[in-house]
Amino acid sequence: TTSRRVHGGKTFFCPDALNMVRVVQSLVSLLSLWLCLSVCHIGASEDTAQPEHYQALVLSDVHYDPFYHPGYSCSSLCRSRLVNWSSRQSVGCGPLSVSQSEEQLAFGQLGCDSGDDLIRSLFAHLKKQFAEDSKHNIKYVAFVGDFAAHGFTDLIKQEFMHLYHDPGATSTFSDTIHTELPEHHIENPQELLLGTAKRFFKAFAAAVPENVPIFYTLGNDDLPLDAKLPDSPGASIEEAESPWLTSLAKVIQPLIERNGVVTDFSQFRYGGFYSASLREKEVLLFLNTIVFARRKIYPRHPELPYIEELSECPHNLPFGCDHDRAERQMDWLDAKLYLAERNGQRVSLFGHIPPGMYSSGSQLWHSVWVKRYIEIVKRYSSIINQQVYGHLHLSDVRVFELPSKSLLPPLYVAPGIAPIFGNNPAYRKMELDGHGMVTDYEDYFIDVFGHNVLPKSQRLGSPPSWTSLYRFKTFFTSNSSSLNGTTVRQAIQSLHPCNSSTHRREKWYQYSTMGSAEKAKELKQREANLYCLSIHAEHESFLQCAQHISAMCNTTAHWTLHHLELENQGWSIDPALTVFAYLTCVVLFVFVALFLMGSAGLQKISRYLYLLSMTIVRGPKRLSESE
Repeated sequence: TTSRRVHGGKTFFCPDALNMVRVVQSLVSLLSLWLCLSVCHIGASEDTAQPEHYQALVLSDVHYDPFYHPGYSCSSLCRSRLVNWSSRQSVGCGPLSVSQSEEQLAFGQLGCDSGDDLIRSLFAHLKKQFAEDSKHNIKYVAFVGDFAAHGFTDLIKQEFMHLYHDPGATSTFSDTIHTELPEHHIENPQELLLGTAKRFFKAFAAAVPENVPIFYTLGNDDLPLDAKLPDSPGASIEEAESPWLTSLAKVIQPLIERNGVVTDFSQFRYGGFYSASLREKEVLLFLNTIVFARRKIYPRHPELPYIEELSECPHNLPFGCDHDRAERQMDWLDAKLYLAERNGQRVSLFGHIPPGMYSSGSQLWHSVWVKRYIEIVKRYSSIINQQVYGHLHLSDVRVFELPSKSLLPPLYVAPGIAPIFGNNPAYRKMELDGHGMVTDYEDYFIDVFGHNVLPKSQRLGSPPSWTSLYRFKTFFTSNSSSLNGTTVRQAIQSLHPCNSSTHRREKWYQYSTMGSAEKAKELKQREANLYCLSIHAEHESFLQCAQHISAMCNTTAHWTLHHLELENQGWSIDPALTVFAYLTCVVLFVFVALFLMGSAGLQKISRYLYLLSMTIVRGPKRLSESE
């Protein structure tokens, strides 16, 4: 396999070029055979063992208001004889203009929740979705909180009495509130909220086939202020059960356990959280994130500061700062994920208020619970498919980054139904693979604000209709088979305020607000915040990111800025992996070149390498003329 060469009185033994070519050809042939067999094996196993793909619907923040009346100003939440809220003026409320009529605003308006017309329209479109689902691909519906309208939790008894007896606020549902709520209980706000829950979920259940479960997570407006919780420190789960959650469980549990879904509902009456086994290898965990959230001492006065320390919490704020219930829920989450990991199961997390930030920069959860949650999700990130939340009335997606630069599973924020904050009503259809991981999603919306400004001749007899707003993979031109942390992070990076087109970002803001042009303009004023809240869950790192992005976008050296972004914000490819990828490409290139060049070409390359080594060792001046 070698040949003897003599040079300068010294003997060299060089590899025989022809034999080396044969060895390389053999290796390439074996490698090709191995790759072929591997692909065939993978393809066969996928055909026989891969669970079927399916779909799911996600709704959030319906805020059903049976007292909605389009003839009243949003300064009173579109309800009659209701004292004005100081917060209403901050969203542009005022008397109806001359060009607006009650008929025009029947499907909703800025500053108000969802009335009967909007709810009926929503449920009619859900029925259409299932009617068109001939293959029964939609396996479940997830409602991630807030069935109740704003204000149901903190209105006084007299205001409820006025609302109920006002002829102008009569509901148009076929079953009146009397059927669910006897008149002698009307004075109790908690009973009124329970009656609204029964009525809403009854209509919800009628819109969804009986074999499709409807999952639910507790929303912050789904709790009446008089829903006092028994003291939980040192008490058993049974001793600390909430009467309100016990009543609510009777309404929703039959919907959750449709089609034989197995649940662990023992914790719901105590803390509002539970688990469900959708299939043998897929578990859904539904959290009560209200116990983790920062709350205001007096919810009716938004100008007051948030409760920053858990020790500041008043005892009469339901679920506001219940440290014991929050701690027990975190322990429960940890235990459920540990069990799922042992059983080889995949898990999806659902909740109402997500961890992270508002676009204003204020924090959604108390820091202690953010840190604990991230610690748990990081530990079990290999089995967590995704996190699904609501509350923000925006369509959004986030991938939080850890100090180690690793990424958590994607967090999807589902759009809201109620148009109170200037967003058009919308909901989401998720497409999932056989293991329960989201592969794509599509948002459907109804253009309430566009309909409200149409001429009367165009509005009459033509109510607004639900239609597709956008698909994730279409907008981000993604070809990935699933949406994991890496692929979603790439999508977020394409919206970087410094390194992406203004048109693209403005389009995304319109999608985020479900087609609301005015709300999209508001988001554009907070571009740095919007980008940073998509990658940071903790307040300190979020602020550092926002300041860094603001500074970056004020310079024109984009290639330098991009490098800084890779270093400081963590959206980067591991340098070690980059070097490995380059070396792999070089080795593959050499193999292919040797294979194609044959014996003669290999001899030339060997000669050139020999001359190069001599040049390095002896220097170019000491080489012979022939060399």
